[in-house]
Amino acid sequence: MNDQRRKRLRKILDLFDDVLAEEQDAFDNLPENLQLSERGEDTSEKLDVLEEIKRNLEEIVENH
Repeated sequence: MNDQRRKRLRKILDLFDDVLAEEQDAFDNLPENLQLSERGEDTSEKLDVLEEIKRNLEEIVENH
């Protein structure tokens, strides 16, 4: 991977990180009973998937 593509991926990662942080904040600001509801659990699972995607993208940028 050349430097130009690596820089573009870093920009994407920054944007992805911003969106992930917004989603996490939105979840964290839900009342506990909503966090523990089926919808809240679904959101939590999606946040876990997004975190995994972020880690994978970071690994690609760092190691290739």
